[in-house]
Amino acid sequence: MAYCTLADVKALNAKRTYDETSTPTSSQVETLINQVANEIDFSLTNNGYTVPITSPDVAVKFLQNLNALGAAGLAESAMFPEKVVPGETSHGQILRKDYEGGLKYLRDNGIETAAKSTGQPSSYQVNNPDASNIDAIVEKDMKF
Repeated sequence: MAYCTLADVKALNAKRTYDETSTPTSSQVETLINQVANEIDFSLTNNGYTVPITSPDVAVKFLQNLNALGAAGLAESAMFPEKVVPGETSHGQILRKDYEGGLKYLRDNGIETAAKSTGQPSSYQVNNPDASNIDAIVEKDMKF
């Protein structure tokens, strides 16, 4: 199951048209989306996750963007396969680099960090209940 849609890829490659006469075609981009989703799922499975990931919402949105980055980079490279001038970076290369960075983050950290948020407010006093002299600390730090 893919985490993104053709519309998500189009949003990253806004100046491109994907239809049945373009290179790549919309069907080919759909195949790229599924290939990238499989790569993401493989990484998740290797880290002990059951795929596809369907919650929490923040993790699903991360995977949606990651899937779109990977597929958009491949689609852009398929549309413009010629070499880039030395010293320049193509849009496809930038997208692919962002995707690879996100995939590395996923491999190194998993998705649990996205699920750890309790949604509870936090403050210095909440996190440090033994800091009875907070007023003195704040007053001292605010003097210029």
